Amino acid sequence: MNPLNQGQVDPVLALQQKQDAEHLSMLGIFWKIYAVLAGVGACLGFFYLVLGAAVAASPGATTRAQEGMVIGGVFVVFGIAIILLTGTVAALCWLASMRLSERRGITLCTVMAAIACINMPFGTALGVFTLIVLARPTVKALFS
Repeated sequence: MNPLNQGQVDPVLALQQKQDAEHLSMLGIFWKIYAVLAGVGACLGFFYLVLGAAVAASPGATTRAQEGMVIGGVFVVFGIAIILLTGTVAALCWLASMRLSERRGITLCTVMAAIACINMPFGTALGVFTLIVLARPTVKALFS
């Protein structure tokens, strides 16, 4: 630090901090949108759940009824799995968005960004941009 500038704030650092705050705010909004989309995806599980229940409850001959129960049961289990997995991802994405806004939980945000990279194309874009922003030393300082 220059002794002549002891009472002054570095303008480059101030600009970088302002830019980091804007990026984190935008990422928080995008993570909320992504969480809502994941929650809508969980509704697909309800479709499988209802379809499986309808197939299992459909009347038929004795051998057909047994096959319908098995197929319906598979659809019900598949629907429950979709609801649980996608609902959990949606909740964790929402939590990550809240943590980004609060400047807390950098580990959770980093892990969720890495997981989001699996979901092409929106999750990949959001995850990569989140990882890039969270890797900055000035952003890490904001989370401390």
